[in-house]
Amino acid sequence: MKKLFYLAICALALTFAACEYDNYDEPESRFSGRILYNGEQLGFGYNEVYIELWELGDWQLKQAIRVNVDIDGTFSQVLFDGDYKMVIPKSARPFVMEQDTVLVKIRGNKEMDIEVTPYYTIENVKYKYNAEADKLECTCSIRQVVTDPAEAKTVNIMREYVGKTAYLYQGSQINWHTLNTQNNPGGSLDNVIFSGPAVNSSKLPAAQNYIFGRVAVQVNGISPMLMTHPKKITFR
Repeated sequence: MKKLFYLAICALALTFAACEYDNYDEPESRFSGRILYNGEQLGFGYNEVYIELWELGDWQLKQAIRVNVDIDGTFSQVLFDGDYKMVIPKSARPFVMEQDTVLVKIRGNKEMDIEVTPYYTIENVKYKYNAEADKLECTCSIRQVVTDPAEAKTVNIMREYVGKTAYLYQGSQINWHTLNTQNNPGGSLDNVIFSGPAVNSSKLPAAQNYIFGRVAVQVNGISPMLMTHPKKITFR
């Protein structure tokens, strides 16, 4: 009997604890912004670039809140009001920042743009659909921005993607074409030519007369790619 009474008391205590836990308010403040270079949004792969938020104070979390940056360079996360340490790990960004750590105060909704310097930019991008070969050809220039020997990096991958929708990244593409960058000495590269990935237009819906293209650059030692924003190309 005593054992049953003890178990009943424990169950009642757990019920009250669960109710108390469930009564905590949910986070309501939205922290959002953009990753910019010279005031322009940068493009990335899906869930490749991310922000870590570490809550400060007596009730600080023991692990970071991960905020993924979308392919168009925007981010958004609902948080509790409080003080946070914001970090973008070096291994998770194809750019450099003036400050590796930034303190962020959340008191209601907060918008914050983060100005960065990419290792390279992708410029003068021009696409051309080759109907005979059913390929999306492309030319562009790769300009090195970070030239300080202590931080500069060489190009590891240059790649062109083709996809059915504007939400184009590695994993959603129809196809891609990668250029050989072995023995790349670094520096800017003019007149980069992609002979084009196959479009496979015969497999697209009959009513779809367009595709999307993106160009990506990956530097040595950094996994996430810097990517151009998706470009719509009409081909039939």
